[in-house]
Amino acid sequence: MTRDRWIGDDTPPQPGPEPPGLAFDDFYHAQFRRLVVQLTAYTGDPGRAQDLVQEALCRAYENWVRIVG
Repeated sequence: MTRDRWIGDDTPPQPGPEPPGLAFDDFYHAQFRRLVVQLTAYTGDPGRAQDLVQEALCRAYENWVRIVG
């Protein structure tokens, strides 16, 4: 759902049902540590790496139906 469809309405869209296949929770738990380790090596800052991974995974969650669909 695009933002344009709910402008003026106080309730943002909720994620729809997950399509068959990889559940977001499974993806998150399988990838979080690996991504933090890689970004820590790149940034040299574990806290910054965790923040970046969290932001990326939040964005992935918002678009999960399109990503796996």
